[in-house]
Amino acid sequence: MPDPEVVAPDHTIFVSGDDEEAKLRVGDLLSAMGWRDVLDLGGIRTARATEMMLRMWIDASAALGTHLLGFKIVR
Repeated sequence: MPDPEVVAPDHTIFVSGDDEEAKLRVGDLLSAMGWRDVLDLGGIRTARATEMMLRMWIDASAALGTHLLGFKIVR
């Protein structure tokens, strides 16, 4: 997370929460760290979806033989 360029030049990081000001601050911090695609999913209940992505990340990591991978939301 601190260096998104290690994985790929452009992949998505997700933000969830009920405090809009806090999400803006987190988004600013992520952008400052180099994240190009920060996607606000909405309220805190949406955090569950990103937690469930862990299983996909583990399986994809094993299949690819590397932990250096990310997800990209194509719009």
